[in-house]
Amino acid sequence: MKATQFLCILASLALLSSCGSGSDIPLTQQSEPETSQTEPTTDPPAPAMEYPDYDGQTVTIMANSTPWLNKDFVYDPEQAGSAFNDAVYKRNTMVEEQLNVKIEIVEAERIAIHKNMAAHVLAGDASIDVYTPQLYTVPSLIEQGCVHNLIQIPELHIDENWWSQNFLKNFRTDKAVWCLVGDIMSSIKDLNICTVFNGRLIDEAGYENIYEIAADGKWTLDKMYEICSTLSRDLNGDSVMDEHDQYGYTHTVSGLALTFMNCADGYLTGLDENGDFTFLEENVERAHAAIEKISKIYGDPSIMAEISKLPDTWTSATNMFKNGQVAMRSANIYNIMKMRDMVEDFGILPMPKYDDTQENYKSQVLGNMLDTITISACSEKVDAAGSVLDALAYYSADTTVKAYYDITLEGIVTRDKESLEMLDIIFEGEFFEFIEIFRFGGMYDSLGVTVADPGKFMSTLETRKAALLADMKKTGGLFSGAES
Repeated sequence: MKATQFLCILASLALLSSCGSGSDIPLTQQSEPETSQTEPTTDPPAPAMEYPDYDGQTVTIMANSTPWLNKDFVYDPEQAGSAFNDAVYKRNTMVEEQLNVKIEIVEAERIAIHKNMAAHVLAGDASIDVYTPQLYTVPSLIEQGCVHNLIQIPELHIDENWWSQNFLKNFRTDKAVWCLVGDIMSSIKDLNICTVFNGRLIDEAGYENIYEIAADGKWTLDKMYEICSTLSRDLNGDSVMDEHDQYGYTHTVSGLALTFMNCADGYLTGLDENGDFTFLEENVERAHAAIEKISKIYGDPSIMAEISKLPDTWTSATNMFKNGQVAMRSANIYNIMKMRDMVEDFGILPMPKYDDTQENYKSQVLGNMLDTITISACSEKVDAAGSVLDALAYYSADTTVKAYYDITLEGIVTRDKESLEMLDIIFEGEFFEFIEIFRFGGMYDSLGVTVADPGKFMSTLETRKAALLADMKKTGGLFSGAES
């Protein structure tokens, strides 16, 4: 069961009429590679549908340049030979040739893309057709009339599986779709939260069948506590638990506490029968019970190495896991890739269920950091932009997705077949949650810290609830299309 939906209003007609071309804002252009560095090794898939011939038009995309993420649109000639980079080139070339277009990429820091978009559109600058702002910034872009209603673009086949239907179930109404995610970008996979474990420690504790436990639907909060509580050791015998000892788990006190709660079907926001943002009063008891279960790990310093108390915080936590001093930790898929140099075997599990009666595993996507696809309200090439995006998303399945999943994940992140199967479960269970994405009412941090003292959960919730409802009403009104 998914927790949220992205609702929407129409962009300002007055603003649309003001759109022209040209602005004084400097942009860094990506140079086009002179020659292909990669030849397709297999025939491309048959076209999804017939796209028009755009007679050499240029579609310009502002894409993120942040180096710690995959560059989903940007081919770098200096990285020729890198599987993902070469797949980007192959895909982009397919689309350019089939549609008779030129794809031009403008790079910008991901945290600045929404600011650039607002500045360009408000200045009437139509030089950029497509922007990739982070999800949490889209409300302000809608409010300013900067984004085109994608549901009005027939060239975008948003019901097809190359666009994330999990996302659209949550972020779509019959009036509007303001942004998309899907196969065209890897961040939706990078930002899935899962559990990673040290294989040696788990085996030594007698849980060699941990994959079977998960496959049977019995990977629960209680099972996680059972395992973690048996694996803490005072390795140097000084009666002080510190970075020199062994722990069952590591994280920050409040970090991911709400993610555990949400994945245990304790999420507090969702949709009402009209598709509007709503507070799920019926889930409060479940949420509180989940926090109480989580606190058995988070609240016990002999089980959890609290990251803020380690000498080098996150670096220490990562090194302790790599060194076999921590049995389990939770992380997004991207951060797990940093463990590629780990000597000891490790494996991947979904986030635990509340109990074994919970129907499915849930994998919360860190929506607050998620990149999205939007089309500028000023674009003078909306149809071409829609076709290019749709074709890029379609061809991604056989190019960038293959490179990401089959090569990057299988070759680096996973050490065994079972972990790869767990990744399927994780990606199938992805969902989004409003409090995490939009930080409504300051609830994310305030409620998270109650994991150290679950008795304060209900009072904290009541204290923050009015602000949460007010924020939710404002944002929901923007996204719902109520004013269209």
